[in-house]
Amino acid sequence: MVRKTTFLSLWLFGEPGRELDMEDKELDESFADKLEALGEVLRETLRRAADVLRKLLAEGWSAYGGLYTIDFYKDVPIEQARKELRELGLEDLEDSLEEVSEETEEDV
Repeated sequence: MVRKTTFLSLWLFGEPGRELDMEDKELDESFADKLEALGEVLRETLRRAADVLRKLLAEGWSAYGGLYTIDFYKDVPIEQARKELRELGLEDLEDSLEEVSEETEEDV
């Protein structure tokens, strides 16, 4: 028997120095505006991540924290995962799906 598992990786945010393009640069007062702007973007990004997490967990997905991501998986073919995302209003995440097939011990 072949088990199909679908994975989805949801990017949260990167390293502050890179997100703000501030690494090895002198900062002036105008940098405060960049900090505020990124704060607003991160607020929306993290609110969306919380929404995605709640919806996928409710549909039986498993979630694990990564360094910069939340990684989800479910033992379903990718077609079913796409259908679930569409039904949950998360169709914009379909391009992030990846399917892995694995032979189970029953095949051996």
